[in-house]
Amino acid sequence: MVQLLVFETTRLILRDITERDAPAYERHFIDFEVIGTMSHIVPWPYPENGVLQYIRTAVIPNQCMDQWFGAYV
Repeated sequence: MVQLLVFETTRLILRDITERDAPAYERHFIDFEVIGTMSHIVPWPYPENGVLQYIRTAVIPNQCMDQWFGAYV
């Protein structure tokens, strides 16, 4: 599996999404104010374990696809 590059500043770390991130996403996806603008994509109420399932089936398999930034780093 190819991993994305990690970009770090003093205030921000950008890295690939992993299954370990599911609890953090779940904390915010229960708040309709957070996901209201994505209501056509995100089911409401969000199903239990929905974030983990989405990370496993949609995010991880598609990470690193069509990387454009490699030429600029």
